[in-house]
Amino acid sequence: MVLGADYCPWCRKFERKTLNSSLLKSRLQTEVVTLVVDKKFDIKSFPKEFRTQFTPKVFFINPKDETVILDTTGYIKKNFLLSI
Repeated sequence: MVLGADYCPWCRKFERKTLNSSLLKSRLQTEVVTLVVDKKFDIKSFPKEFRTQFTPKVFFINPKDETVILDTTGYIKKNFLLSI
């Protein structure tokens, strides 16, 4: 799950340069379910493990028990994301 915000320039850069990469898109489509959420929604209504003051925030979530396997904060380059 990617948590971003309209007002965040790093979120826009992350979407434009990282998430729009054709190589990354193809891997994401075959290996994971991707959810992009805008922080303008009431963050207090999110489960506590997904609440954050910082964006962009990427959570890797185990689909079996919904636990967070890994999370990152800030702009991530596509090569780093591909290596995870």
